[in-house]
Amino acid sequence: MTSVADPPPSTSPIGLPAKESLDSLEGLPEPSPGPKIHFWFGVITLIYAFDFADRFLVSAILPFLKTEFRLSDAQSGWLGGIVYLGLALFAIPSGALVDRWSRKGMITIMTTLWSLATWSAGFARSFPVLLAARLTVGVGEAGYNPAGYALIAAWYPRRLRGFMVGLFNVAQPVGAGLGIALAGYIAQHYGWRHVFGILAIPGFVLALLILWAPDYRTRRRDLGSVEVRPTFGEAIAYLRRNKTLLLILAAQLPVAFYTISWGVWAPTFFVRTFHISLSQGGAAVLVSVAVAGFGPPVGGWIGDRLVLERSTGRLLSALAFLAFLLVLHLVLFLGSGRWFPYSAAVAIAAIAQFFMAAHWGSLVSASLDLTPPQFRGTCQSFLPLAQGIVAFWAAALTGLFSDHLGLRSAMVISLSIGVGAALALVLWATRSYDADDRKRRELGAFEIELGQGV
Repeated sequence: MTSVADPPPSTSPIGLPAKESLDSLEGLPEPSPGPKIHFWFGVITLIYAFDFADRFLVSAILPFLKTEFRLSDAQSGWLGGIVYLGLALFAIPSGALVDRWSRKGMITIMTTLWSLATWSAGFARSFPVLLAARLTVGVGEAGYNPAGYALIAAWYPRRLRGFMVGLFNVAQPVGAGLGIALAGYIAQHYGWRHVFGILAIPGFVLALLILWAPDYRTRRRDLGSVEVRPTFGEAIAYLRRNKTLLLILAAQLPVAFYTISWGVWAPTFFVRTFHISLSQGGAAVLVSVAVAGFGPPVGGWIGDRLVLERSTGRLLSALAFLAFLLVLHLVLFLGSGRWFPYSAAVAIAAIAQFFMAAHWGSLVSASLDLTPPQFRGTCQSFLPLAQGIVAFWAAALTGLFSDHLGLRSAMVISLSIGVGAALALVLWATRSYDADDRKRRELGAFEIELGQGV
């Protein structure tokens, strides 16, 4: 195998070495990113926050939309779920373009598209037009995650990867909460149509700004630093040969199944169990979401520390977080209203949500470690695909269990299926990790060349 030890790199204007070998991060001193990189990281995280704000704003204005368009509950549900249809349909094509063309270019196009779709929803005069606009929001958001993760993995060395991926994912609860809060306020004071127009504006501004961000080229060192532009088939072929990467990606299906089921049914669980109002049930969930916001960076940081001790450290940290989640939610569902009161249930739910969110930084970073830089967009696109697939039927299936067995039992079943299956898949992945990491190395020695564009 070609040596991966690089000579001292030259410094680029953006604060990182102009060339940084992926494998040179293992056992050799690593560079520290400069302030410009941190600035651009802040920009893509802000875009991610408005991604989720635009995705979840409908939740706050649903009563206005039901009245305006005379919607049934089923039609109202479609407004939330159809975004995930767009995600599922266009995740893979978007991810392939991220690898083949440009990460920042795709972010500009996708952010502009979902912002334009959000803006247009404010002019909808019929339910089908509104539904089509929300579908387009999902299409625009389909490839953002893969592009964002690819840039983070290029901008930051491996020793910081888990923490930065986790910090990036704080944008999810922050953005969702921001979207719901702002949408409710704007709708109350200015009307629901203004919600779509006002919340679309930041996306247009950020889409233009990201064009000045540093992108990267992938070069093959052992072939004279020739630039690598992979085909979609090459990326899929690599993915098919990497058992561990497939297992990590597969684990996202059951995890998404449970997290979506919990997100939909948690307020109702608190309402039915403790006989409280819906607003009180929503407040309980809001507390747990606030605590969960600390989970991704903490979990990623722990994974960063453990991977220094053993190659499977990130996977082991994800296993621990998922195991804590399983135990705590079992206690929550079996003991609420029996062994402990409402306040204790809220506290247990909040701690469990921290662990639910904490596994993310470690698991995503492990998949990035296993993926050569030229394939990261395509491989990571399977994450939104998995989320999109299960978003349609997860909450409905849990509701079906509830109709026959009661909501408490339904949540236990969904937890056992979702988190239990994820634990088994991640544990399986630890056994094949080292062999698959050697396969990555055998592809050759790749280097990342950072610059102002490609």
